[in-house]
Amino acid sequence: MHYLVLLLILSITFGDQLGVSHVVPKMVSFLPDLLSALALLYVVAVGARQRFQYVRSSYWLAFGVVTVVIVCGAFANNEAPGPLFAGLRYYFRAMPLFFLPAVYDFSEVQIRQQMRLLLFVGFVQLPFAIHQRMIVMDANRYSGDSVVGTLVQSSPMSMYLICAVCVLTGFTLRHRISKTAYFILFFYLLAATTINETKGTLILLPFALLTSALVGAAPGRRVRIFFVTVVLFAGFVAAFAPIYDYVQRKNPYYVSIEDFFTNKKVMTKYVDTHATVGAVKLAGRVDSIKVPLEQLSRDPVQLVFGLGIGNASHSSLGPQFVGAYFALFEGFLVSSLSIFLLEIGLLGVAMVFLLYWLIFRDSLAVAQTDRGFMGAIAVGWAGITVLMTIAMPYITSHIYPSLSYLFWYMSGLIAATRMRLAFAAIPAVASPLEMAPASAGVAIGHMASAAGAQRLR
Repeated sequence: MHYLVLLLILSITFGDQLGVSHVVPKMVSFLPDLLSALALLYVVAVGARQRFQYVRSSYWLAFGVVTVVIVCGAFANNEAPGPLFAGLRYYFRAMPLFFLPAVYDFSEVQIRQQMRLLLFVGFVQLPFAIHQRMIVMDANRYSGDSVVGTLVQSSPMSMYLICAVCVLTGFTLRHRISKTAYFILFFYLLAATTINETKGTLILLPFALLTSALVGAAPGRRVRIFFVTVVLFAGFVAAFAPIYDYVQRKNPYYVSIEDFFTNKKVMTKYVDTHATVGAVKLAGRVDSIKVPLEQLSRDPVQLVFGLGIGNASHSSLGPQFVGAYFALFEGFLVSSLSIFLLEIGLLGVAMVFLLYWLIFRDSLAVAQTDRGFMGAIAVGWAGITVLMTIAMPYITSHIYPSLSYLFWYMSGLIAATRMRLAFAAIPAVASPLEMAPASAGVAIGHMASAAGAQRLR
Protein backbone atom coordinates (compact mmCIF):
# COMPACT_ATOMS: atom_id res chain seq x y z
CA MET A 1 0.00 0.00 0.00
CA HIS A 2 2.92 2.35 0.60
CA TYR A 3 3.98 2.18 -3.05
CA LEU A 4 0.38 2.68 -4.12
CA VAL A 5 0.33 5.94 -2.12
CA LEU A 6 3.65 7.07 -3.64
CA LEU A 7 2.36 6.34 -7.15
CA LEU A 8 -0.88 8.16 -6.33
CA ILE A 9 1.05 11.26 -5.20
CA LEU A 10 3.03 11.29 -8.43
CA SER A 11 -0.05 10.76 -10.60
CA ILE A 12 -2.15 13.53 -9.02
CA THR A 13 0.67 16.10 -8.96
CA PHE A 14 2.34 15.42 -12.32
CA GLY A 15 -0.07 13.27 -14.36
CA ASP A 16 -2.46 15.96 -15.59
CA GLN A 17 0.34 18.34 -16.56
CA LEU A 18 2.17 15.60 -18.44
CA GLY A 19 -1.08 14.71 -20.19
CA VAL A 20 -1.76 18.33 -21.20
CA SER A 21 1.82 18.55 -22.52
CA HIS A 22 1.25 15.32 -24.51
CA VAL A 23 4.18 13.65 -22.76
CA VAL A 24 1.92 10.80 -21.66
CA PRO A 25 -1.54 9.71 -22.90
CA LYS A 26 -4.44 11.69 -21.44
CA MET A 27 -5.83 8.43 -20.09
CA VAL A 28 -3.19 8.76 -17.35
CA SER A 29 -5.56 11.26 -15.72
CA PHE A 30 -7.73 8.27 -14.73
CA LEU A 31 -4.85 6.53 -12.95
CA PRO A 32 -5.81 8.04 -9.54
CA ASP A 33 -9.31 6.56 -9.96
CA LEU A 34 -7.80 3.14 -10.63
CA LEU A 35 -5.46 3.37 -7.65
CA SER A 36 -8.36 4.46 -5.45
CA ALA A 37 -10.40 1.47 -6.66
CA LEU A 38 -7.53 -0.85 -5.69
CA ALA A 39 -7.35 0.83 -2.28
CA LEU A 40 -11.11 0.30 -1.90
CA LEU A 41 -10.78 -3.44 -2.51
CA TYR A 42 -8.04 -3.63 0.12
CA VAL A 43 -10.01 -1.51 2.61
CA VAL A 44 -13.13 -3.66 2.26
CA ALA A 45 -11.25 -6.97 2.48
CA VAL A 46 -8.99 -6.09 5.41
CA GLY A 47 -11.34 -3.69 7.17
CA ALA A 48 -14.09 -6.31 7.37
CA ARG A 49 -11.71 -8.65 9.22
CA GLN A 50 -10.59 -5.88 11.57
CA ARG A 51 -14.15 -4.53 11.97
CA PHE A 52 -12.75 -1.08 11.20
CA GLN A 53 -11.73 -0.70 14.84
CA TYR A 54 -9.61 2.37 14.07
CA VAL A 55 -12.49 4.37 12.55
CA ARG A 56 -14.45 6.49 15.00
CA SER A 57 -18.22 6.01 15.08
CA SER A 58 -18.70 9.75 14.48
CA TYR A 59 -17.32 9.33 10.96
CA TRP A 60 -19.69 6.46 10.23
CA LEU A 61 -22.58 8.66 11.35
CA ALA A 62 -21.53 11.56 9.11
CA PHE A 63 -20.93 9.36 6.06
CA GLY A 64 -24.20 7.55 6.73
CA VAL A 65 -26.17 10.80 6.69
CA VAL A 66 -24.38 11.86 3.49
CA THR A 67 -25.46 8.55 1.91
CA VAL A 68 -29.08 9.21 2.93
CA VAL A 69 -28.85 12.71 1.42
CA ILE A 70 -27.53 11.32 -1.87
CA VAL A 71 -30.24 8.66 -2.11
CA CYS A 72 -33.04 11.08 -1.23
CA GLY A 73 -31.72 13.77 -3.58
CA ALA A 74 -31.48 11.31 -6.47
CA PHE A 75 -35.01 9.97 -5.99
CA ALA A 76 -36.62 13.34 -5.27
CA ASN A 77 -35.23 14.82 -8.49
CA ASN A 78 -35.57 11.72 -10.70
CA GLU A 79 -31.87 11.99 -11.44
CA ALA A 80 -30.52 10.23 -14.52
CA PRO A 81 -27.85 7.52 -14.03
CA GLY A 82 -25.16 9.48 -15.93
CA PRO A 83 -24.98 12.57 -13.69
CA LEU A 84 -25.38 10.36 -10.61
CA PHE A 85 -22.35 8.30 -11.61
CA ALA A 86 -20.29 11.41 -12.41
CA GLY A 87 -21.25 12.97 -9.08
CA LEU A 88 -20.37 9.87 -7.10
CA ARG A 89 -16.99 9.81 -8.83
CA TYR A 90 -16.13 13.40 -7.92
CA TYR A 91 -17.46 13.25 -4.37
CA PHE A 92 -16.24 9.82 -3.29
CA ARG A 93 -13.24 8.86 -5.42
CA ALA A 94 -10.86 9.89 -2.62
CA MET A 95 -12.80 8.25 0.23
CA PRO A 96 -10.98 4.87 0.10
CA LEU A 97 -7.79 6.80 0.87
CA PHE A 98 -9.40 8.14 4.05
CA PHE A 99 -10.08 4.63 5.34
CA LEU A 100 -6.79 3.11 4.11
CA PRO A 101 -4.64 4.20 7.11
CA ALA A 102 -7.24 2.70 9.45
CA VAL A 103 -6.72 -0.79 8.01
CA TYR A 104 -3.05 -0.51 6.96
CA ASP A 105 -0.58 0.65 9.59
CA PHE A 106 1.94 2.79 7.71
CA SER A 107 5.31 2.87 9.46
CA GLU A 108 7.02 6.13 10.38
CA VAL A 109 9.69 5.43 7.77
CA GLN A 110 7.03 5.10 5.08
CA ILE A 111 5.26 8.29 6.17
CA ARG A 112 8.59 10.12 6.11
CA GLN A 113 9.12 9.00 2.52
CA GLN A 114 5.65 10.24 1.60
CA MET A 115 6.34 13.62 3.25
CA ARG A 116 9.66 13.96 1.41
CA LEU A 117 7.93 13.28 -1.91
CA LEU A 118 5.24 15.87 -1.13
CA LEU A 119 7.93 18.41 -0.24
CA PHE A 120 9.70 17.66 -3.53
CA VAL A 121 6.45 18.33 -5.38
CA GLY A 122 6.20 21.69 -3.64
CA PHE A 123 9.85 22.43 -4.37
CA VAL A 124 9.48 22.05 -8.16
CA GLN A 125 6.45 24.35 -8.44
CA LEU A 126 8.55 27.54 -8.52
CA PRO A 127 10.75 26.59 -11.53
CA PHE A 128 7.66 25.50 -13.47
CA ALA A 129 5.77 28.66 -12.47
CA ILE A 130 8.64 30.96 -13.52
CA HIS A 131 8.88 29.22 -16.90
CA GLN A 132 5.12 29.50 -17.42
CA ARG A 133 5.12 33.19 -16.43
CA MET A 134 7.88 33.90 -18.94
CA ILE A 135 5.82 32.24 -21.68
CA VAL A 136 2.85 34.44 -20.75
CA MET A 137 4.97 37.62 -20.84
CA ASP A 138 6.67 36.68 -24.13
CA ALA A 139 3.23 36.25 -25.70
CA ASN A 140 2.18 39.71 -24.45
CA ARG A 141 -0.51 38.17 -22.29
CA TYR A 142 -1.24 39.22 -18.73
CA SER A 143 -3.32 36.59 -16.97
CA GLY A 144 -1.61 34.36 -14.45
CA ASP A 145 -4.25 31.64 -14.83
CA SER A 146 -1.80 29.56 -16.90
CA VAL A 147 0.90 29.84 -14.22
CA VAL A 148 -0.03 26.55 -12.61
CA GLY A 149 3.20 24.70 -11.82
CA THR A 150 2.41 21.01 -12.29
CA LEU A 151 -1.12 21.24 -10.85
CA VAL A 152 -3.16 22.31 -13.92
CA GLN A 153 -4.71 25.41 -12.33
CA SER A 154 -3.29 28.28 -10.32
CA SER A 155 -5.56 28.10 -7.26
CA PRO A 156 -4.77 24.44 -6.43
CA MET A 157 -1.06 25.22 -6.72
CA SER A 158 -1.36 28.08 -4.24
CA MET A 159 -3.37 25.98 -1.81
CA TYR A 160 -0.93 23.07 -2.10
CA LEU A 161 1.96 25.39 -1.23
CA ILE A 162 0.09 26.87 1.74
CA CYS A 163 -0.50 23.30 2.98
CA ALA A 164 3.20 22.54 2.66
CA VAL A 165 4.06 25.61 4.71
CA CYS A 166 1.58 24.57 7.43
CA VAL A 167 3.19 21.14 7.79
CA LEU A 168 6.65 22.71 7.87
CA THR A 169 5.39 25.00 10.63
CA GLY A 170 4.46 21.92 12.67
CA PHE A 171 7.90 20.39 12.11
CA THR A 172 9.59 23.63 13.16
CA LEU A 173 7.56 24.07 16.34
CA ARG A 174 8.33 20.46 17.27
CA HIS A 175 12.05 21.09 16.61
CA ARG A 176 12.30 18.68 13.69
CA ILE A 177 13.73 21.24 11.26
CA SER A 178 15.77 24.34 12.05
CA LYS A 179 14.31 27.84 12.05
CA THR A 180 16.74 28.87 9.32
CA ALA A 181 15.61 26.04 7.04
CA TYR A 182 11.98 26.91 7.80
CA PHE A 183 12.32 30.58 6.86
CA ILE A 184 14.10 29.70 3.62
CA LEU A 185 11.50 27.09 2.67
CA PHE A 186 8.65 29.39 3.72
CA PHE A 187 9.55 32.12 1.25
CA TYR A 188 10.76 29.73 -1.44
CA LEU A 189 7.57 27.65 -1.48
CA LEU A 190 5.25 30.66 -1.39
CA ALA A 191 7.22 32.54 -4.07
CA ALA A 192 5.21 30.83 -6.83
CA THR A 193 1.98 32.31 -5.43
CA THR A 194 3.26 35.84 -6.11
CA ILE A 195 3.26 35.39 -9.89
CA ASN A 196 0.06 33.42 -10.55
CA GLU A 197 -2.48 36.09 -9.51
CA THR A 198 -4.09 34.13 -6.66
CA LYS A 199 -4.96 37.07 -4.46
CA GLY A 200 -6.86 34.63 -2.27
CA THR A 201 -3.48 33.55 -0.89
CA LEU A 202 -3.46 36.74 1.20
CA ILE A 203 -6.78 35.68 2.75
CA LEU A 204 -6.23 31.94 3.15
CA LEU A 205 -2.60 31.92 4.31
CA PRO A 206 -2.96 33.88 7.60
CA PHE A 207 -5.84 31.71 8.87
CA ALA A 208 -4.04 28.45 8.11
CA LEU A 209 -0.64 29.65 9.32
CA LEU A 210 -1.91 31.15 12.58
CA THR A 211 -3.93 28.02 13.36
CA SER A 212 -0.91 25.75 12.93
CA ALA A 213 1.31 28.13 14.90
CA LEU A 214 -1.07 28.38 17.85
CA VAL A 215 -1.82 24.64 17.93
CA GLY A 216 1.89 23.76 17.89
CA ALA A 217 3.13 26.44 20.30
CA ALA A 218 3.82 25.60 23.92
CA PRO A 219 1.23 27.19 26.28
CA GLY A 220 3.68 29.72 27.66
CA ARG A 221 4.93 30.79 24.23
CA ARG A 222 1.70 31.26 22.31
CA VAL A 223 1.70 35.06 22.48
CA ARG A 224 5.29 35.18 21.24
CA ILE A 225 4.59 32.67 18.45
CA PHE A 226 1.49 34.63 17.46
CA PHE A 227 3.48 37.84 16.97
CA VAL A 228 6.30 36.02 15.16
CA THR A 229 3.73 34.51 12.78
CA VAL A 230 2.13 37.89 12.15
CA VAL A 231 5.55 39.39 11.38
CA LEU A 232 6.34 36.47 9.08
CA PHE A 233 3.07 36.95 7.18
CA ALA A 234 3.69 40.71 6.98
CA GLY A 235 7.09 39.95 5.42
CA PHE A 236 5.41 37.74 2.84
CA VAL A 237 2.87 40.46 2.00
CA ALA A 238 5.73 42.97 1.67
CA ALA A 239 7.27 40.67 -0.96
CA PHE A 240 3.99 39.57 -2.58
CA ALA A 241 2.57 43.04 -3.36
CA PRO A 242 5.50 44.52 -5.36
CA ILE A 243 6.09 41.29 -7.31
CA TYR A 244 2.39 41.01 -8.16
CA ASP A 245 2.24 44.66 -9.18
CA TYR A 246 5.38 44.31 -11.33
CA VAL A 247 4.19 41.33 -13.38
CA GLN A 248 0.82 43.06 -13.90
CA ARG A 249 2.23 46.51 -14.78
CA LYS A 250 1.26 46.30 -18.50
CA ASN A 251 -2.16 44.78 -17.92
CA PRO A 252 -4.85 47.28 -19.06
CA TYR A 253 -7.24 45.75 -16.48
CA TYR A 254 -4.65 45.83 -13.72
CA VAL A 255 -5.83 46.37 -10.14
CA SER A 256 -3.16 46.73 -7.48
CA ILE A 257 -3.19 44.61 -4.33
CA GLU A 258 -3.83 47.72 -2.27
CA ASP A 259 -6.83 48.75 -4.35
CA PHE A 260 -8.22 45.24 -4.38
CA PHE A 261 -8.43 45.08 -0.60
CA THR A 262 -9.16 48.74 0.16
CA ASN A 263 -11.33 49.91 -2.75
CA LYS A 264 -14.93 49.03 -1.89
CA LYS A 265 -16.05 49.26 -5.51
CA VAL A 266 -13.40 46.81 -6.69
CA MET A 267 -14.10 44.32 -3.90
CA THR A 268 -17.86 44.54 -4.43
CA LYS A 269 -17.43 43.77 -8.13
CA TYR A 270 -15.46 40.65 -7.20
CA VAL A 271 -17.91 39.24 -4.66
CA ASP A 272 -21.26 40.40 -6.11
CA THR A 273 -21.80 40.56 -9.89
CA HIS A 274 -25.63 40.55 -9.67
CA ALA A 275 -25.74 37.39 -11.78
CA THR A 276 -29.14 35.80 -12.40
CA VAL A 277 -30.20 32.19 -12.93
CA GLY A 278 -29.33 30.98 -16.42
CA ALA A 279 -26.44 33.41 -16.85
CA VAL A 280 -23.22 32.00 -18.31
CA LYS A 281 -21.11 34.78 -16.77
CA LEU A 282 -19.41 33.63 -13.58
CA ALA A 283 -21.16 34.88 -10.48
CA GLY A 284 -19.43 36.62 -7.61
CA ARG A 285 -18.60 34.73 -4.45
CA VAL A 286 -21.67 36.11 -2.66
CA ASP A 287 -23.99 35.58 -5.64
CA SER A 288 -22.85 31.97 -5.99
CA ILE A 289 -24.23 31.23 -2.53
CA LYS A 290 -27.19 33.61 -2.27
CA VAL A 291 -28.89 32.81 -5.58
CA PRO A 292 -28.78 28.98 -5.23
CA LEU A 293 -30.22 29.31 -1.72
CA GLU A 294 -33.03 31.51 -3.03
CA GLN A 295 -33.83 29.01 -5.78
CA LEU A 296 -33.67 25.94 -3.53
CA SER A 297 -35.81 27.56 -0.81
CA ARG A 298 -38.82 27.36 -3.16
CA ASP A 299 -38.93 23.61 -2.51
CA PRO A 300 -38.22 22.42 1.08
CA VAL A 301 -37.11 18.98 -0.14
CA GLN A 302 -34.57 20.47 -2.53
CA LEU A 303 -33.39 22.89 0.14
CA VAL A 304 -32.61 20.01 2.48
CA PHE A 305 -31.37 17.36 0.00
CA GLY A 306 -30.32 19.43 -3.00
CA LEU A 307 -30.87 18.79 -6.71
CA GLY A 308 -29.02 15.49 -6.69
CA ILE A 309 -25.32 14.71 -6.59
CA GLY A 310 -23.73 15.64 -9.92
CA ASN A 311 -27.04 17.00 -11.22
CA ALA A 312 -25.83 20.61 -11.49
CA SER A 313 -22.29 19.90 -12.73
CA HIS A 314 -20.53 19.47 -16.02
CA SER A 315 -18.64 16.25 -16.76
CA SER A 316 -15.70 15.46 -19.00
CA LEU A 317 -17.03 11.90 -19.41
CA GLY A 318 -19.56 12.95 -22.06
CA PRO A 319 -22.89 14.79 -22.54
CA GLN A 320 -24.89 11.95 -21.00
CA PHE A 321 -23.07 12.58 -17.72
CA VAL A 322 -23.82 16.33 -17.58
CA GLY A 323 -26.32 17.31 -14.89
CA ALA A 324 -29.86 18.33 -15.83
CA TYR A 325 -29.46 21.64 -13.98
CA PHE A 326 -26.00 22.50 -15.33
CA ALA A 327 -27.19 24.99 -17.97
CA LEU A 328 -29.38 26.74 -15.41
CA PHE A 329 -26.66 27.17 -12.76
CA GLU A 330 -23.49 27.10 -14.88
CA GLY A 331 -22.43 30.60 -13.82
CA PHE A 332 -22.76 29.77 -10.13
CA LEU A 333 -20.48 26.72 -10.00
CA VAL A 334 -17.52 28.78 -8.82
CA SER A 335 -16.79 27.07 -5.50
CA SER A 336 -17.25 23.82 -3.63
CA LEU A 337 -19.74 25.49 -1.30
CA SER A 338 -22.01 26.66 -4.14
CA ILE A 339 -21.88 23.22 -5.79
CA PHE A 340 -22.55 21.43 -2.50
CA LEU A 341 -25.52 23.69 -1.78
CA LEU A 342 -27.02 22.95 -5.18
CA GLU A 343 -26.37 19.21 -5.23
CA ILE A 344 -26.60 17.97 -1.62
CA GLY A 345 -28.54 20.79 0.04
CA LEU A 346 -28.23 22.24 3.50
CA LEU A 347 -28.12 18.84 5.22
CA GLY A 348 -25.29 17.65 3.01
CA VAL A 349 -23.33 20.85 3.53
CA ALA A 350 -23.81 20.50 7.28
CA MET A 351 -22.32 16.99 7.11
CA VAL A 352 -19.31 18.27 5.15
CA PHE A 353 -18.66 20.85 7.86
CA LEU A 354 -19.12 18.14 10.50
CA LEU A 355 -16.47 15.99 8.81
CA TYR A 356 -14.07 18.93 8.74
CA TRP A 357 -14.78 19.54 12.43
CA LEU A 358 -14.08 15.88 13.30
CA ILE A 359 -10.79 16.01 11.39
CA PHE A 360 -9.84 19.24 13.15
CA ARG A 361 -10.58 17.70 16.56
CA ASP A 362 -8.54 14.63 15.67
CA SER A 363 -5.65 16.89 14.61
CA LEU A 364 -5.79 18.69 17.95
CA ALA A 365 -5.89 15.40 19.87
CA VAL A 366 -2.90 13.92 18.03
CA ALA A 367 -0.94 17.18 18.28
CA GLN A 368 -1.48 17.28 22.05
CA THR A 369 -0.89 13.59 22.71
CA ASP A 370 1.88 12.62 20.30
CA ARG A 371 5.18 14.48 20.64
CA GLY A 372 6.73 12.56 17.76
CA PHE A 373 6.57 12.66 13.98
CA MET A 374 2.80 12.27 13.62
CA GLY A 375 2.22 14.93 16.26
CA ALA A 376 4.22 17.40 14.16
CA ILE A 377 2.14 16.56 11.07
CA ALA A 378 -1.06 16.96 13.11
CA VAL A 379 -0.02 20.50 14.08
CA GLY A 380 0.14 21.42 10.41
CA TRP A 381 -3.00 19.48 9.59
CA ALA A 382 -5.07 21.52 12.03
CA GLY A 383 -4.21 24.60 9.95
CA ILE A 384 -4.85 22.75 6.69
CA THR A 385 -8.31 21.69 7.85
CA VAL A 386 -9.13 25.31 8.63
CA LEU A 387 -7.74 26.24 5.20
CA MET A 388 -9.97 23.72 3.41
CA THR A 389 -12.99 24.93 5.36
CA ILE A 390 -12.61 28.65 4.65
CA ALA A 391 -11.63 27.90 1.03
CA MET A 392 -14.99 26.26 0.31
CA PRO A 393 -16.54 29.55 -0.93
CA TYR A 394 -13.35 30.34 -2.88
CA ILE A 395 -12.39 27.28 -4.93
CA THR A 396 -13.90 24.03 -6.23
CA SER A 397 -11.38 22.06 -4.19
CA HIS A 398 -13.26 18.75 -4.36
CA ILE A 399 -12.77 18.41 -8.13
CA TYR A 400 -8.97 18.79 -8.04
CA PRO A 401 -7.19 15.46 -7.45
CA SER A 402 -4.09 17.18 -6.04
CA LEU A 403 -6.24 18.59 -3.22
CA SER A 404 -9.00 16.06 -2.64
CA TYR A 405 -6.93 12.85 -2.65
CA LEU A 406 -4.18 14.25 -0.45
CA PHE A 407 -6.58 15.92 1.97
CA TRP A 408 -8.62 12.78 2.59
CA TYR A 409 -5.61 10.46 2.74
CA MET A 410 -3.76 12.63 5.26
CA SER A 411 -6.95 13.24 7.23
CA GLY A 412 -7.45 9.48 7.42
CA LEU A 413 -3.87 9.13 8.64
CA ILE A 414 -4.52 11.63 11.45
CA ALA A 415 -7.86 10.04 12.38
CA ALA A 416 -6.38 6.53 12.49
CA THR A 417 -3.42 7.76 14.56
CA ARG A 418 -5.78 9.18 17.17
CA MET A 419 -7.56 5.84 17.47
CA ARG A 420 -4.30 3.92 17.72
CA LEU A 421 -3.13 6.26 20.47
CA ALA A 422 -6.41 5.68 22.29
CA PHE A 423 -6.10 1.89 22.08
CA ALA A 424 -2.48 2.04 23.19
CA ALA A 425 -3.52 4.04 26.27
CA ILE A 426 -5.99 1.36 27.42
CA PRO A 427 -4.23 -1.08 29.78
CA ALA A 428 -4.67 -4.81 29.37
CA VAL A 429 -7.71 -6.03 31.34
CA ALA A 430 -6.71 -8.34 34.16
CA SER A 431 -8.80 -11.30 35.28
CA PRO A 432 -10.84 -11.06 38.55
CA LEU A 433 -8.41 -13.45 40.34
CA GLU A 434 -5.44 -11.33 39.31
CA MET A 435 -7.16 -8.15 40.46
CA ALA A 436 -8.26 -9.56 43.82
CA PRO A 437 -4.98 -8.92 45.67
CA ALA A 438 -4.58 -5.51 44.10
CA SER A 439 -5.20 -2.47 46.21
CA ALA A 440 -8.15 -0.21 45.63
CA GLY A 441 -5.79 2.54 44.51
CA VAL A 442 -4.38 0.39 41.70
CA ALA A 443 -7.86 -0.57 40.55
CA ILE A 444 -8.95 3.05 40.51
CA GLY A 445 -5.81 3.90 38.55
CA HIS A 446 -6.71 1.35 35.88
CA MET A 447 -10.23 2.76 35.68
CA ALA A 448 -8.91 6.31 35.31
CA SER A 449 -6.53 5.25 32.53
CA ALA A 450 -9.33 3.58 30.64
CA ALA A 451 -11.57 6.62 31.07
CA GLY A 452 -8.82 8.87 29.75
CA ALA A 453 -8.39 6.66 26.70
CA GLN A 454 -12.13 6.78 26.05
CA ARG A 455 -11.97 10.59 26.09
CA LEU A 456 -9.14 10.46 23.58
CA ARG A 457 -11.27 8.31 21.33
